[in-house]
Amino acid sequence: MRHPTFRLPSSFTNRPVSARVIQTLASPLFSAHVESWKTKNKKPKGNQVMKKSCIGSVVIGFIWLLTCAAQATCIEVNSVNTPGDATAEFVISQPGSYCLANNIVGESGKSGIRIDADSVTLDLGGFAMLGVSGSLSGVLINTHIHVSVRNGSITGWGIDGLDGGTSGLARMDDLRTDGNAGAGISINSGSQVNNCVAAQNGGVGMGGSNDVLVTGCVSSLNGSHGFQFGGGSILKSCLAYNNSGAGITTSSVSSLTVIDCNAHFNTGFGIAGPKRTFVTGSTGEENRGGGISVGASSTVSNCNASGNTGVGIIASAGSAVTGCTASTNTSDGIVVDNLSSVQGNTCQGNGAGGGNGAGVHATGRANRIDSNMTATTDRGVDVDAGGNLVVRNDATNNATNFDIVAGNTNANVETPGANFVLTRPWANLVH
Repeated sequence: MRHPTFRLPSSFTNRPVSARVIQTLASPLFSAHVESWKTKNKKPKGNQVMKKSCIGSVVIGFIWLLTCAAQATCIEVNSVNTPGDATAEFVISQPGSYCLANNIVGESGKSGIRIDADSVTLDLGGFAMLGVSGSLSGVLINTHIHVSVRNGSITGWGIDGLDGGTSGLARMDDLRTDGNAGAGISINSGSQVNNCVAAQNGGVGMGGSNDVLVTGCVSSLNGSHGFQFGGGSILKSCLAYNNSGAGITTSSVSSLTVIDCNAHFNTGFGIAGPKRTFVTGSTGEENRGGGISVGASSTVSNCNASGNTGVGIIASAGSAVTGCTASTNTSDGIVVDNLSSVQGNTCQGNGAGGGNGAGVHATGRANRIDSNMTATTDRGVDVDAGGNLVVRNDATNNATNFDIVAGNTNANVETPGANFVLTRPWANLVH
């Protein structure tokens, strides 16, 4: 007995999978079948439940079939479709959608997959690309653009896990790059990296050129920095843990944005940015080189820099540090040099572990030190040069609450009593 062949019209199959599903579920034919199933056996309630379950199963099965059909349209990476050459096991030389059907094991002297075309999507399909001793990079994007690589593991390659250092306008999603000799992921300008993990690579975990957006990524236990991208790059909701360099840093002299990130227990600074860096809602904790460091004309807001070896937050000329907590660092809580604003911060217990530190330390001139709270440090507010404005700060239980050299504009220091009435709103307070 021959089974009938089921064919969908081309007007249907040429549409995206999601559109096909919506079209099917909304079609009069499908609705008529559903109504027919619903009205045939109204009496027994158990049968109604069974019918509904059956309908749900049919819908799920139909969606699964369409998904499989969509996946089947990708070109399998193998020796027939994508034959290799002397330096790569497989070479993708035409635009299109490609996928793995099994794991790839590396060969000495070769990259796993080399991409020699623009507009390529490579779906690893959850499979692993396993490098061997003497192998090159797992995936090499060979000076091409508009490439997407996603969904799989790239492990143990002799150079980088994914090398797109000469290839921009790319997108990387849901990759795990572990134990590669060089970088986990390297990518060029105008690219996006999402939900990727880089661990125990010999070089930087994830890095690249200017103007890269990185979201939801984790970089840990790498031999260099956790994240190192160029100027204009944005990192959001990322974690950098126990890397041998800085947790998050840049290869540029200008501009880095870090939002809602955590840099913990790295050998260098947790977050180290150039001039014009913007860091907000982020944490630099227990790093062995310091918490957060930014260059001139930068902003650090609503951050926590605590428990670091060295300074909690250090900002160069023309910067603003506002609404932050800098506590129990072995050196100063917050340090600025010139022309900066330090307002509304909480600095407690700095100079920890036998160190020597101030809550807020201004080493230069023309700074505004305003409305900060300092406690249990060697020096609450420490000002080394003249020409600064020091007002409305609160210092308590410091060895020296205010250590301010002559030549500054600083309000009187008052000690509130039981019936204290504030008559000088700009006064600094000791209690």
